[in-house]
Amino acid sequence: MVLASLQFTLDIDGDGSISRWEAWQAFLWLYRLPGNLILEGLDRLLPAAQLAGKAGATGTLGVILSLVFWVGLFILACNAASRQRRPRAHAAAQRQLPWHGGQRQLQAPGRKHSSPPM
Repeated sequence: MVLASLQFTLDIDGDGSISRWEAWQAFLWLYRLPGNLILEGLDRLLPAAQLAGKAGATGTLGVILSLVFWVGLFILACNAASRQRRPRAHAAAQRQLPWHGGQRQLQAPGRKHSSPPM
């Protein structure tokens, strides 16, 4: 099983160096790769649909699927980077403190909980 989307040559003209145009083509290939792989996978699962053949390697459907993939990956990366991780000891100590009205209330030993002065 050969996937046509994975067939790519970086040095297109074969001169041994990579020009800006070839670098741009490599970027476009990498951007379009997820959508093209999805279309080829669907084409292999549902041969009657022939999605990859109709859309082509640079078709709109493949570009849209690639855009959805990269935006989703960006959102997941931002979400994972913005999570705050607290040490477990700090979280356990914070759960043991009494709370009243969203503020921490420290109590003297032997006193029962009373409302703060207003």
